Amino acid sequence: MVIKAEKECRYYKVCEAPICPLDDSFNYANWFADEMVCKLPRFSKEKWYKVQKALKRNSRSTGYFTVDMLNNVAQARRNLEGVTEEEGIIRYAQKSVEDWLVAYHKNHRNCLIPLAKLANKTEE
Repeated sequence: MVIKAEKECRYYKVCEAPICPLDDSFNYANWFADEMVCKLPRFSKEKWYKVQKALKRNSRSTGYFTVDMLNNVAQARRNLEGVTEEEGIIRYAQKSVEDWLVAYHKNHRNCLIPLAKLANKTEE
């Protein structure tokens, strides 16, 4: 897939954005607010991209975010906390993300995935 990404992205060789939409690991990548964001204009309308840019501007956000997390943020606020590094290291990362999504949904009513759907997913 690297060859495809190199052909489709002129920034591929110099880009350090951990969330690359052309990469096979796109859905599993972790991103911190102080890290680079994809530079390809064709992804600028994507929800995850817009939230990344907003969090980067308000760089007080802590912890890491995944594409699922970014796609579920209703409003990128200044002190939005992601999954901490300690949580990610101590526990299985996907479980940490699911916990974050459930907690976020409890505190924010404008989320995109219904909480009941998340609850069913975490029980599996």
